[in-house]
Amino acid sequence: MQQTTRYAYIDVLRGLAALLVVYQHTSEITLNPALQTSSVEKSIVEFFTQTIGIGEVGVCLFLMISGFVVPFSLLKYQSEPIRKFAVHRFFRLYPAYWLSLPLGVVFVYWGLGLWGSTQQINWMAVLANASMFQTFFGVGDIMGQYWTLGLELLFYMLCAALFYFKRLQSFRWALAILIAVNVLRLVCKRFEPPEAYPYHALILFQYLGFMFFGIFYRRWLLEKDRRAGIDAFVILLLTSLSFGAASDIGHYLHGEHTALRQPLTQWIAIAVFFCCTRLRQPSNRAGVFLGKISYSIYLFHPIVFYPLFFYWFKTSALHANPHAFIAVAMVLTIVLASITYRLIEAPFVAMGSRIFPSENSR
Repeated sequence: MQQTTRYAYIDVLRGLAALLVVYQHTSEITLNPALQTSSVEKSIVEFFTQTIGIGEVGVCLFLMISGFVVPFSLLKYQSEPIRKFAVHRFFRLYPAYWLSLPLGVVFVYWGLGLWGSTQQINWMAVLANASMFQTFFGVGDIMGQYWTLGLELLFYMLCAALFYFKRLQSFRWALAILIAVNVLRLVCKRFEPPEAYPYHALILFQYLGFMFFGIFYRRWLLEKDRRAGIDAFVILLLTSLSFGAASDIGHYLHGEHTALRQPLTQWIAIAVFFCCTRLRQPSNRAGVFLGKISYSIYLFHPIVFYPLFFYWFKTSALHANPHAFIAVAMVLTIVLASITYRLIEAPFVAMGSRIFPSENSR
């Protein structure tokens, strides 16, 4: 039986990824043309959100971390591993998510209606969102960041299935899944418009490549498996090509200077992941703490920054300085995330552990 270990540098990476997502979303809203924003600060925001897309850097980091950590938790159980894995993942994800959902309806979805949008609450959409699989049902997200959560669940299901068939660490099976996703996407593109939800869902499936990369990268990093390192590189190459990196480079060379935005964003995420896991493994206490509460940061940050923007910053004397708003939103998000982690996440994770305690504690 292989035991899983908690790595401080992975927690630090989680915390960093969460803050990058928060920066993206809180700074984007300050680009409102009605605001007389400082030209310097506006340029900084545009560089990080539009030229690079720093939020997607954070998302790609989250997905690589999931591949690095989550599948290997299946290996720590001697009996009923898939059942225990499912129960622990349920208590890890759903309770905090279900709390964020009504808060999102009030402060974001319904709140946008109060602030001038014509968007109305669709209670069937709320129920679909409660499943986390709303994207695959063709239903919109109550809050934009939810799109990654259904993808995470899909990856967990794939890991459980691969584990059941003793193929969890099989490069051939991982490659076959990714190739199948891309073939389905191309077929769907042939018969469906790009805005159709089947095609949109298959676009999201492309991000599975970053998760599978995490599996083989971990084996290369921790087990010194050189073959796994080659496998990880091949998966990254396939993933990059599936997102159109080759054509993006071609468009860039022909003068379309914005064409490299997505590949550049993904390459930055890969470089950060490599640097923080291989070259220098950060383990400061603040970063580890942010990593522990990163899921709550990810879930609850729109609930903080939307009301803060519309009820304070938009009409305040600081409206020319978006980074003041970003800093306040980040601090308040961390405070809220600390509370929800302590009151919701930690108790329910402990509940899941009590239902299926570790074999070592018996």
